[in-house]
Amino acid sequence: MHIGLAIAEGFTQLPLAPVIYLVMLLYLMAQYQRGQIMERSILGMKMGSFLGYWWRSLVFGLIVGIILSGGIYLVRHYFLFNWSAALSWQLWALLLVLALLDARLADIAYAGPVLIVFDAILLMIPNVHYPWLLSDDQMRSLLLVTGGAQLLSGLLEILNWGQMASPIYVKSKRGQVVGMFLLQAFRPIPLLLPNLGVLLPTVIFTGISGYSLSSESDRLMRSKGLANALIGLLVLVGSFFLGTSITGLLIMAVVPVFMKIGILNAFQILDKDNLPMYVRPARGVRVLATIDRSPAKQLGLKPGEIILKIGNIPVNSPYDIHFAIDQNPAYVKLEVVDKRGESRFIGTPIFADGPSQLGVIMVPDEHLHQFREVYDFGRWNWVWRWWARNPIKTKQNYHQNVLASKENQSM
Repeated sequence: MHIGLAIAEGFTQLPLAPVIYLVMLLYLMAQYQRGQIMERSILGMKMGSFLGYWWRSLVFGLIVGIILSGGIYLVRHYFLFNWSAALSWQLWALLLVLALLDARLADIAYAGPVLIVFDAILLMIPNVHYPWLLSDDQMRSLLLVTGGAQLLSGLLEILNWGQMASPIYVKSKRGQVVGMFLLQAFRPIPLLLPNLGVLLPTVIFTGISGYSLSSESDRLMRSKGLANALIGLLVLVGSFFLGTSITGLLIMAVVPVFMKIGILNAFQILDKDNLPMYVRPARGVRVLATIDRSPAKQLGLKPGEIILKIGNIPVNSPYDIHFAIDQNPAYVKLEVVDKRGESRFIGTPIFADGPSQLGVIMVPDEHLHQFREVYDFGRWNWVWRWWARNPIKTKQNYHQNVLASKENQSM
């Protein structure tokens, strides 16, 4: 009888799970396209294809889903894993609500604990029972899925697989326009979860976002990935040893969330309070980013490095770079100083379809007035600013159009 009910539940999910997965893919595509639109509005060009980022997120999310589903299937008897269609429905509804509030909250690392706390509180109310409430085993199983997804996603972030780093210009605390990277790594994860002899399809969503102002984007992403992986491991261990009681479930649902919020916010506070990395040097031009399939990309130029000379001509501005390349448009030789202060000489032919174009985005100089205001609290931060300060001025800043730049910062 129980197996028959489980099969019936599985059939109710079969038509809906692919639809939820498609909605998450479209939502993810919109997020990456939004980042690329921001790139083009600031830089006047796109650094990469948002479809490429979307495709990598899809593939890596599928890999995480296969590994997580297989791992849960192997431990299902020892862990007494219990999933249901009702659990998936509640989780999907909560993910949708969180996504409407802020894309960064549409994460199983937040949705899972919130759902556990909500149902656990209702279960502790005497003489109150709702048939859709999760059982202890189901909450423990949700905790296992939450920890596993967070651990695997953290490992992907450590490896820098599937992340999007968008270079933009922002205004620092001192009023200077500087370079910065917006970081995004979102993954829809399809799962086949065992339940009473059958496999129930479901979909979860995980990811991470932030910005890199005073540190390398790759290093910051690895640090956040390590924190995510360790918190996910903590949730997994806690679900085994503390997930047998309501009190233990509440502890393992609440504590890791506050740890995640605290650690990730600490990373961003430290990055924001330090001196910006991507500022104009005293001599030469500093690289902010390189364009895909460009000579600069082939040369291996890295963000933060400084181009001192092209040929034998010192360069200190975009016009200097144009002039130096025009002296020998077929081949360029660069003197570059890396972030450790060591010099090296590199050279490459200029592509025939892009004469005088090296394919490098430089950090802004004193003539640039084109920048983007970055909000720390997500999409609805302008509501907070409206309440706390001047509503008219805040709305104007939020919808601020890109100011005309006196010169292009891409070469």
